[in-house]
This record gives sequence, C-alpha cells and structure tokens, in this order.
Amino acid sequence: MDLPDWAQEVITSYESGAHGSFVLHGNVSDRMVVGSKEDTKLGDLQDFLLDVMLPRFDVVITYDLGFGMRIERGGDLFHRWPTFQELGDLPRDPLPAISFITHYLTYCRNLRLSKLHPPKVAVIIKQAHLVCPQVPGVLNNTLNSLATFLRGWSENELLQKTGQAAFLLSENINGLHSLVTSSPRICEVEIPLPTAGDIESLMQVMKPDSPKSLAKYDHFAEPASRLVGATLS
Repeated sequence: MDLPDWAQEVITSYESGAHGSFVLHGNVSDRMVVGSKEDTKLGDLQDFLLDVMLPRFDVVITYDLGFGMRIERGGDLFHRWPTFQELGDLPRDPLPAISFITHYLTYCRNLRLSKLHPPKVAVIIKQAHLVCPQVPGVLNNTLNSLATFLRGWSENELLQKTGQAAFLLSENINGLHSLVTSSPRICEVEIPLPTAGDIESLMQVMKPDSPKSLAKYDHFAEPASRLVGATLS
C-alpha cells in the first residue's frame, strides 16, 4: 500500500531528526484504508497510526476526553513502571493524565541516559483542540499547564533521539492552544480530503462486503473521480 503524502511527510521529518512531535489536523476523523496489499481493512486515523506508522513502537498511549488514558500497546511493559504500580489506576482528567504521560516519557528518557533499554513510546492525543483549547482573552492556569506539558515533550530533547513520538490530532488547528501551535519543534501536518485514488482503494476494500451495491462496477476509477471532495465516512 502506497503511503499518502502526509504520512510520507511525517516519516521524513521524524527520520531526519527535524521533529518528533506532530499536530495532525484537517480531515482527522475520516475513514481510511489500513494494512498491506494482501491484508487491507477500513479504519480510522488511530488505526492507521498504530498499524502503519508505529509498528516498531513498543508502547503506544492514547488519550481523549471521553475514554481517558489508554495503553493501546505494550501494557505489560508499561505496568512495570514503579509509579504505575503505586498509583494503580490511570488518570482520566486532562491535566493529571498529561502530567502522568509526561512523567512516563521522562522515566523512559532517564532509563536511556542510564544505558538501559527503555521501550520506544508513542503518544496519541485525540481531539487535542478539546483537551487543550485556545480560549482568547482568558487566563486559565490549567490550560496553560496543559499546553506547557504538550509543548515541553519536544522542547528539552528531540523525541526521536530517545525513541519517542507524539501525535496531537485536531480537526481545528486554530482551536488548539497557541503555546502548542507556536512551537518550532512541533510539526503541523494537514490531512487533506481523500483523493480519487483513496476513494478507489476504499471501494475495492468495501466490494466483498457490499457485493450488490458495487456489483455493476468492474473498475472504480470513474465513480471515485465523481466523489472527490467527499469524505470516506
């Protein structure tokens, strides 16, 4: 499966050492094709990041306002962290959760400095504009603390040099706190609406499950071209 341009941009930026923290904005809530040519499926952006972009990361942590903090991969490694063993439960509210994640990233960095072998860790913050919004004309210490943590993930030391990566997903980048979006160490990457090729790939994946509605098409190039500008959801 060919990677979309935005994914190539993220990989190039990360592997070159330019950035380790990314704001993915725009069409972040759409469906997309995930997997290889031999095994494709429909998924969302988180599925794409987990399966396509982050397969070599040992621990993947996600956070959103609805479900709180989750360990999507590497729970056994995460549970070895002494601080988690003391706490027992994962925090749900934004500031405690982001502070907790920051503490874990720092712990893994310190392991590397001690010449040990920490896990490679990736963090995905969904609906980041709701977790850490920009509220004009309002002084809010909680929001400022959140923004400082998110900005700080890539400020002190390059994430990629310590085997870490962070992704903030936001439909509306203008709604994300300016302390985050103004950081030169955080790369902003826009996810566009699907191209005709993206829609064609989607229809090919859907055909086995929708044989009647798609039976009249031997090739999907023509109907896909007519749907350009629409989302896949």
